[in-house]
Amino acid sequence: MKSILSVCKIFLRTFLIVYLASSCSNIRVITITGINPNNHENLILRDKHGEPADTLKVLPGQTIKWKIKSEDILALDSLPLKDPTKASSAVLEQRPTKDSSSSNWTGKVKKTGLKAGDYEIYHIYWKDKNNQLHKYDPAIMVKNPCPPCN
Repeated sequence: MKSILSVCKIFLRTFLIVYLASSCSNIRVITITGINPNNHENLILRDKHGEPADTLKVLPGQTIKWKIKSEDILALDSLPLKDPTKASSAVLEQRPTKDSSSSNWTGKVKKTGLKAGDYEIYHIYWKDKNNQLHKYDPAIMVKNPCPPCN
């Protein structure tokens, strides 16, 4: 009887781990929806739930995509990493790159060497519809693993 219960516990734990791992999306999308009316240098960043993404919480290995969904923003000029001495850890593998066929950008979170609470501040250089260059400094922070994922 004990051996049957042990096998059931192992099966249940394995199923739970596989289910939770598959429910976590490997891609995080930051949608740039506009310019903050209270500070015209700041952008409005949202996650897939419409929640603020000024500090995006990520898991190791996730891909991050930045998408422009605002007529007030002409383009993202660059997404350089900020001075790593001002962050707890370099979270991104390398500087995000512009997707060749769109105005979107893509970056990748490191797979190893990170712990919950590590963060990195990065710059978004962007141009408004008057072609004026601006800078905004959001952050990316490593969160605890699933559940729940968002």
